[in-house]
Amino acid sequence: MAKIKHPDWVTTHKKPGTELKVINNRYYLYGVKSQYDKVLKRSKKISLGILGSITQEHGFVVSEKKELKEKSNKSLSVKEAFCLEYGLAKWLLDTLNEDKILDKLKKHFPQLWQFIVCMVYCRVGYQSPLKNIPFHVEQSELSHLLDYDEKLYDQKTSNFLFDLGSKQASIHAFMQTDSHQKRTVPQKLV
Repeated sequence: MAKIKHPDWVTTHKKPGTELKVINNRYYLYGVKSQYDKVLKRSKKISLGILGSITQEHGFVVSEKKELKEKSNKSLSVKEAFCLEYGLAKWLLDTLNEDKILDKLKKHFPQLWQFIVCMVYCRVGYQSPLKNIPFHVEQSELSHLLDYDEKLYDQKTSNFLFDLGSKQASIHAFMQTDSHQKRTVPQKLV
């Protein structure tokens, strides 16, 4: 196959890893790479798609398809996207606020109230065993809604539970009703 002689105004735009093509008397620049083919036992050329067109008056003009492809690569990557559970966390906090339980937790357990809410969230929403609590809290928006920056893991959960169990006076004070209601925990959560 004879090599085609291209004009100088076209060849100035050819760089390594590119190929010039003439289609309908117009010049186009394509990206290419070579890859070894085990069957043919030699390298073969693989086209990477159009980069743009070349005209004498405008020079190299980037292809709209290439611009769209680059733009889509810069936008949200699927690898970076993640989803956090929000509905249950928001409902739980609204319910605890509405029934004034959150205020009582803050009063009687100033260091542990956020952890207690996380435990309630995991038990109410997932009937979660202790080992899965860090996972469920991490997968929810709850820690953001509570402004809770603690990273939970198995040993920390055990330590918090031990600390909570040693606060018997606070537990008894929390369980006392403020009025003459028969229930401390609202019917919605039971």
